Amino acid sequence: MAAGKKNDYLANLLSVLHDYGVNMDGEGALLVKAISELLGKGLSVSSAVDAALKQRKYNEFVAKTITDSVYKMALVGYGIPLTIRVDAGAQKNIAKKLTNTPWSGDGMKLSARLHGNKETMRTAIISTIQTSINRQDTLNKLSMELYDGYKSGKRVIEPAELPKYLNQLHQAAKRVAAGRTPMKEFDKALAIAKVNMDKVIKRNKAGTPNANMMITYKNLVKEAEAIVKATGKLNTEALDRAAWAAVQEKSRYHADRIARTESARAWFEGFILETQDDELVWGYRWVLSNRHKYVPFDQCDVCANMDIGYGKGAYPKNRVPSIPRHPHCMCSLEVVYFDEIDTSARFNPDGARKYIDSLTDQQKEALFGVYGAKAYEQGGDWQKLLRGWGGFERPVSRLNTKDVGQLSTATLLRQEQIAKIKHQKWNSLLHATDFNEVQRVLAQATEPELNFWVKYGDYVDGDFYFNQDGAHYNPSTKKVNLNISLIDDRMKRINGSSNTRVFFHEAGHLFDDNVLKSSTGKQLVDILPNLRDKLEADYLSYANKILVQNGRKNVSTLDDLPDESRDGFVQDLLADGDLKNAISDIVGGLTGNWILGKYGHDKRYWNYSRALEQEFIAHAFEASMMKGERLDVMLKYFPKAYHYVKAEFDKLGGESL
Repeated sequence: MAAGKKNDYLANLLSVLHDYGVNMDGEGALLVKAISELLGKGLSVSSAVDAALKQRKYNEFVAKTITDSVYKMALVGYGIPLTIRVDAGAQKNIAKKLTNTPWSGDGMKLSARLHGNKETMRTAIISTIQTSINRQDTLNKLSMELYDGYKSGKRVIEPAELPKYLNQLHQAAKRVAAGRTPMKEFDKALAIAKVNMDKVIKRNKAGTPNANMMITYKNLVKEAEAIVKATGKLNTEALDRAAWAAVQEKSRYHADRIARTESARAWFEGFILETQDDELVWGYRWVLSNRHKYVPFDQCDVCANMDIGYGKGAYPKNRVPSIPRHPHCMCSLEVVYFDEIDTSARFNPDGARKYIDSLTDQQKEALFGVYGAKAYEQGGDWQKLLRGWGGFERPVSRLNTKDVGQLSTATLLRQEQIAKIKHQKWNSLLHATDFNEVQRVLAQATEPELNFWVKYGDYVDGDFYFNQDGAHYNPSTKKVNLNISLIDDRMKRINGSSNTRVFFHEAGHLFDDNVLKSSTGKQLVDILPNLRDKLEADYLSYANKILVQNGRKNVSTLDDLPDESRDGFVQDLLADGDLKNAISDIVGGLTGNWILGKYGHDKRYWNYSRALEQEFIAHAFEASMMKGERLDVMLKYFPKAYHYVKAEFDKLGGESL
């Protein structure tokens, strides 16, 4: 499984990091609230932060959340899906090894990094909040100087100077307080005000103000009072924002860096453990993260593009650049089999020079530094000059087969289920690439879903390279007709390389007809009598949210949706329309195509008996198999209807493994 699709690694890593981020966001919000409450009670910044960290057990939470992410990616690297349930003892043992065994050049354990991160985060939180408080103190002091000084009439300023700097400062304070502008605009206005204050002090003269001075005096008092008033609001709101930034941004950077880097390394450990001793595997090919284009040029570009004798980015098992190459690195490896490579080729590290020589001077400086680039041009050894380079090595995992052997019972049962599905007759109708894509989707299936396919998968039959328009299921022949190799916009939206979406959709129609009819004498639609009602209730709930957001009242039925709001509902479906094709289709069926996005059946189609219910069953089956964004959007619009259908499919699948 580790040798699967190139972007599986990134998809899994992003999924794990997304879960990590959601957990950190939630706990971070509670920490921010605790800090703000303690500051409100008069505690000093350091005391409030220390008390809140202890109260929320925040450091322990961060350490556990990072460790969980690292552990999950080690399993993914070894080929165990995130959906599988793992024995608690095995999980604890693997997490302990990854936490207490160092891998990086500095010899530091993850446990030590997490311990050091506690003080780093604490310092960042305190520093950020204190800076905000200091900024507020500066504003207060300047405001009172303006108010008290000009109230006495002892300071004079030309009237023309008043609006320019004082008004700018006042307006900037109000905008920051309202959250409409960054603090740097206020800082700029504050700096200008200070310069002008110095001018006033230098021109200060004793005496009673004349009429013009009195006008200036009144304006200044008015502006000073306004600034003081704005400052009161600014103090509270800006401090809350500062606490949020301190916890969720400044301190989080360090934790996020550890989570990303250690998770990438854990995947590498699991991947190496699974593939290093595989006799069919010759070596590995470096896969540059598709997000790499957004970061500066670095050694990962070299790893992906240099040819040391075996082709671009290809390395034998015993001479592999390790992962990660740097903090936040999200690159990965894919296996290279013996039949893909010229084994007579010789290892030639200097072959890298051909690629490096093709780079611009700026790119070379990014790799070597200014002086290093000059040394390289003079014939220097690129391996000694490349920043952060660790050389070519035979990677050794911190884990061993005994560690993952504790997972073998659940894993072998799951693999046995997948093997049975692979031998079902319909697989032989697929070309190799499409077969792999379908199996990749099945590999992430839940246990009831796998059980369902084992029981009923042999019903699947049809033409998977149907060259005519319109994928469909034919109830007369009991076969599906589709072109799985045709990548449309809906599959491009989720980066698919085979049209697995349409395969599982039409399979949903087939199962609705064949499986239920043969096992119970009814189609699935017949044993879900409340499906239409749940569909209507789900979309009515969603539509009412849109109405309320636009200042309108809730309605009781879909028939009551106001005509003038139709465009809003349509635009909602058109936004990311390629992802929402199933949603658009079902909403069209519910409203007679009155509300329709980018996709949907012809209006006449919905006149057929139970067409809406049957179509939703197919869409729900597809979403359950595809998962990811396809499932997320289904749950957003039709949560109750989806679970209603899914529960019946899972019941047919039987008990979990």
